[in-house]
Amino acid sequence: MSRARSLDLGVIGSQADLWESQSQAVARTMHEQNSSVEDSTGFWQGASGTGFRSAFLSLYQGGTDLHQALANGSSAARAAVSALEQSRAAVNTAVEAARSSGYDVADDGTCTVSAQSRNTLLTSVSNSDQAGTGLAAPKEDAATHTATVQQALAQLSADDESARKSIENAFVGIRQVDQRQDYPGAGTGANERKACAEHPVDCANTKRRGAQDVPWSESEKYFPSSEGYNGTDDRRDACRHCIWMGMMTAWGTEGFARDMADAHETDSPAAPNDPQYSEASKRMDLYNNETGIAVGLRHDDDTEGIVSECVSIARNARKVPQGAVPDASQNSGKNTLIFFNGPD
Repeated sequence: MSRARSLDLGVIGSQADLWESQSQAVARTMHEQNSSVEDSTGFWQGASGTGFRSAFLSLYQGGTDLHQALANGSSAARAAVSALEQSRAAVNTAVEAARSSGYDVADDGTCTVSAQSRNTLLTSVSNSDQAGTGLAAPKEDAATHTATVQQALAQLSADDESARKSIENAFVGIRQVDQRQDYPGAGTGANERKACAEHPVDCANTKRRGAQDVPWSESEKYFPSSEGYNGTDDRRDACRHCIWMGMMTAWGTEGFARDMADAHETDSPAAPNDPQYSEASKRMDLYNNETGIAVGLRHDDDTEGIVSECVSIARNARKVPQGAVPDASQNSGKNTLIFFNGPD
């Protein structure tokens, strides 16, 4: 009951309006900036001009993502207002029906005979037996009203939770990029930034194609936590590195992929306080990176093909002891993946 009263749908509607206006503003700004950058090809040539335009690609993609997220958030908020208005109205109708029939309604929806109704009934009978018999029907009716009110409250709660998830999902892409800034391709470590600076076009292209997000989402999808995978030196980890290297190669170059892989291993050691584990993890990554690069060379500009082949290879990946992880030079066929943690 208190939850139904506390819902301020006007605030949600105002937020939907704000997100819509912000989405439109971002779209206008990115369109103007993109037109300006495209026009620069007429007067700004050479490496500096190319570097400038390549660097803008990731900014433009980020702006486009933000525009879409705000638009999606606005739509989700408006849908939430509509659904919550209906479910709240259903609660109010059920409560009013109970009260008009002479029942008090508790915060959890439980209906009981009101004191006034009880007193009215008691004054109309001559003895306690009649009073007990007279109260039996109202108590049974109270149970019916309780079920109706509580069902309406449950629907309101379900609609509220659905609205929360829909609004969160509208912005999930932006949050995922933010949460994964330390993963390969983000360019936040000192050596990764250096690799990106040395390969500006490749860095911008691979980011724009999702190299910092797709490897995570696809490997998690095919090797989920529900099956015992956590992404740390397990089959999911192997699949992720394969997809990542494949995308870095296919949408960039083999040289860029190798430079970024080496940079990431330097910037992000697996276990700085456990040299033996860290070395095993690094050897596993470098071994799997070789397969990923080979997959990328087979699927130029084809993310779907890269994901499909890496997942297939990962399903047949070989589990090795932590102390016997092979060197990358032993990956002669470049068509296998290895791991040493997690389910077999």
